[in-house]
Amino acid sequence: MKIHHYGFWIFKEGLFDLLDFFHRKINLPLTVDNELVKYELHYTDGEQNLWFTLLIHDVITIKVAKDSNDRDIIFFNIEYTDLVIREIKDLEEFINSK
Repeated sequence: MKIHHYGFWIFKEGLFDLLDFFHRKINLPLTVDNELVKYELHYTDGEQNLWFTLLIHDVITIKVAKDSNDRDIIFFNIEYTDLVIREIKDLEEFINSK
């Protein structure tokens, strides 16, 4: 099965809205402890390739990291299979609407 890649960034203020979207709309088994995510993000760095793996699932992997220069920006690196292409399109629409 082919693995696709999708990367984007958001401002940190939108992080928990986005995580809620993953849980509700894409129906992923994502239980998020907001404080743990904040803690783990503190130690990430997108430029140095230090990512926090938010979710590993059969059809999707979601990794996040803060920008080195602007710590208010959070990068997302998503790897997914053909089984969730429609959901990734929904994600793109959600991000573009913000």
